Amino acid sequence: MPRRSGRKTNNMPAKKKTCIPGDKLFNVSDGYKAGFGTYQERGAIIASLYGFVCVSESKNSADGKENEKTVEVQQSEEGVKYIMPVIGTVVTARIVSITTKLAKCSIFCVQDCILPVEFSSTLRKEDMLESEYNKRGLWEYVKPGDIILARVLGMGDVQTSYLLSIAENELGVTTACGENGETMIPKDLHTVFSAKSGYEESRKVAQIPYLNA
Repeated sequence: MPRRSGRKTNNMPAKKKTCIPGDKLFNVSDGYKAGFGTYQERGAIIASLYGFVCVSESKNSADGKENEKTVEVQQSEEGVKYIMPVIGTVVTARIVSITTKLAKCSIFCVQDCILPVEFSSTLRKEDMLESEYNKRGLWEYVKPGDIILARVLGMGDVQTSYLLSIAENELGVTTACGENGETMIPKDLHTVFSAKSGYEESRKVAQIPYLNA
């Protein structure tokens, strides 16, 4: 009979690298690109989430010789992703308050995922239109109580605060709260109204399909 070795064989897979928001993960020059939970900045792939670093490779060129390496941050080693705001994604947020230069918002949905907790964010006046943003008062774009579709531009002054933009035509107010307390819906790309009373107010409205029907 063959002798049994006293050494135990360890077949457990190697632990994945962990990261926190702001960690530099890889260099873009080495063939890496940003995926879920990461973003590109100054030639590097930076983590925007807490979690495990995962790299997937795919053929990029026509001859199949060049590999494209996508970097993602996952919630667990099994591949479950975080449900939280990620730079570059579209989110749904509620306008909490406004000043002459910015609006404070609360993000409660990322794409089609409802968040377990809401995240504070800021929508600056210069990120509300692609041009001529300074010719109108901020209150003509959004008001407290409005629900908006916005894109996450980056991190704010604190780690849980995000910068948002509604400059794209497809982004903006989807449901408004009127000064008279009525809930209002889009009438056109610059106006919301109450279906009950006909009352109207100005907004930067999201260009969603039914507006062009």
